Amino acid sequence: MTQRSRTLPAMTPLVDALLARLVPLAPRRVVSALAARYIAGDDLVDALRVARHLADAGWLATLDILGEAVRDDAAADAFTQGYLDAIHRLAAAGLDPHVSVKPTALGSDLDWDRCGQRVRTIVRTAAAVGGTVNLDMEDATTTDGTIALFESLRREGHANVAIVLQARLRRTLADVEHLAPLAPHVRLCKGIYPEPASIAYTDDREICTSWLTCLDVLLAAGSYVALATHADTLVRGARERLDRHSRLAGSYEFQTLLGVREDLVARLVADGVRVRVYVPYGPQWYEYSMRRMRESPQLASQIARATIGRAVARLPHPVRRPR
Repeated sequence: MTQRSRTLPAMTPLVDALLARLVPLAPRRVVSALAARYIAGDDLVDALRVARHLADAGWLATLDILGEAVRDDAAADAFTQGYLDAIHRLAAAGLDPHVSVKPTALGSDLDWDRCGQRVRTIVRTAAAVGGTVNLDMEDATTTDGTIALFESLRREGHANVAIVLQARLRRTLADVEHLAPLAPHVRLCKGIYPEPASIAYTDDREICTSWLTCLDVLLAAGSYVALATHADTLVRGARERLDRHSRLAGSYEFQTLLGVREDLVARLVADGVRVRVYVPYGPQWYEYSMRRMRESPQLASQIARATIGRAVARLPHPVRRPR
């Protein structure tokens, strides 16, 4: 009888998906080690270090303080101050002062009017140093409020505000057509929030078709579009449409997540394309990591396998018994 192997076999996508369910059981230190590639760190100093590293490579950054759905105004005010500090520090360092904010982190669940005032403070501060504020889109319950806030800011003359639209939602094409007269600055993504089939596409091919259709409308409207994707097929489709609309470099950008598809980023930058990397940071890294890993079974299975592997390594060797 041979000794039991201490290594785990190669995993199939099905096994990856099954192992992903074990991620919440993984020790935080294991999650931290694997998540380090996708999160800048605990604080603004870490985020600025990463933003500088990206800039040195010819890449842009947008900073996002991890956290959402605050429970009181004090927490929302703290997030607001965090973004004001980030904008000032980015500008002082000679970096593009670009930040991405979530309405629920600024108190939209408590009161949209107070949330709007916090966003206005951040937008005005960014405008003073040539910066941009991106309104992130969260789950479908926030869509109406986020779009209304964006329209209000644009009517008030704030040209340095952008909005995220999710191709996953069935309503998004109508939203794009509604916003088109504003030639809005839009971050177009597939969307990560699980939604019922009644309001969202569930098939990836349908989501990709929606993404490309919305892109065509935005380009025709003269929008500055941030193309948020890691999929080669969507990158190719986007570049074909950019050529068709005679878009010059600088009139659009691609966006990716920190630590994801760095090969793609390098290739785009080498082609003279502007690329911005989403740089999340803050003490709520664990919650963000859990969500990212639910979205990516392969990443999640790395954690599960690391946890299982350690457990297997502690098992006693089987005793060889005489026949």
